[in-house]
Amino acid sequence: MMNKPADVLAFILQTDSGCGLIFRKKALLDWVEKTKNKLGKHELSFAVKAFPWSEGLQVFASRLDAVDVSNLTEAKLVMPYLKPEAEIWLTNGQVIDAQSIQDICEKRKIIWNVGSERDWQEAKKLNVHVALRISSSSLLKKDDPAFVASRFGFDRKNISNYSKADRDKVYALHCHHGGEKSTDETFKTLLSELLKLREEFPHLKKINLGGGWAKMSDPLISELAAMMPSDLIFVMEPGRAVTQEAGYAFSRVLSVEKRGERWFVEGELSPGAHLRWVRSHQWTLIPLAEGERVELNGEVWWGSSTCWEDDVLHLSKNGFSAGVGDVILWGHVAGYALSWNHSFNGIPQAKVFLV
Repeated sequence: MMNKPADVLAFILQTDSGCGLIFRKKALLDWVEKTKNKLGKHELSFAVKAFPWSEGLQVFASRLDAVDVSNLTEAKLVMPYLKPEAEIWLTNGQVIDAQSIQDICEKRKIIWNVGSERDWQEAKKLNVHVALRISSSSLLKKDDPAFVASRFGFDRKNISNYSKADRDKVYALHCHHGGEKSTDETFKTLLSELLKLREEFPHLKKINLGGGWAKMSDPLISELAAMMPSDLIFVMEPGRAVTQEAGYAFSRVLSVEKRGERWFVEGELSPGAHLRWVRSHQWTLIPLAEGERVELNGEVWWGSSTCWEDDVLHLSKNGFSAGVGDVILWGHVAGYALSWNHSFNGIPQAKVFLV
């Protein structure tokens, strides 16, 4: 049974909105505090693109040691809430004007995630620190179930081709791995392989692991921190993991119809326009219908009134009862849903709420 927090239910009962995305402040802050405690002296970063919402970032950004930004909009969203010593990790540096990002970030330390030869040559011209992005493909064996052919980052075998002067400028190593088959052991392997490279970089200070944290176990954070030598800092960079336990989506039922062999429950929330990155089958029905309820026997799908054939989401193989006015509530709605929250075929953007 999906968890239905009292504050989420209370909001749905009193709101006039037919659909929306809800994020719980307490859950956001609790996750960050719990993770910070497990990291100890090590650092927590966050990819702003995973929750590009000023009001939501305000809840926990002051507790972060760093943020990853990929454009000026993201930098402007989060900057007002960061503590003075928080670092800015810059992804997609070719897109962002270096002077603009430095003006916004004032005197903060800027680390450019360098993942290509072009990036490296540009970064050397600027007054920024360099984090060398290493491809996870070159750190995992090809027969590893979690292996994914990545287009991001340098092959570890090519690092020795660079001059000692270049390698002396490397402040951090960064690996991003979001493979669907990743496990705790995958992350331990990645960190272990990155640590083997430290002799190539005499001024190395930090190692950053990003991507895939939403699927990892709680003990992993402390285990990775314990693997680090005393003179290096481990940087944990989650995205989805920070928000998925805090996020919900809801929509009132507007119609219930049988079409062919399938039942279709429709409402204002569009799987294609609002739930594109919601990889969750956790949902529940809140029975608020005042009129007739229908027994839905067999396959049940959710959809909206767009003209897109694939704008549907599977709900059940075994059916349930529903009526107009009920509410479907989805859980595990990560902050990436905000990045894909758009209008299509007259469907308005879903409103976003903080409770």
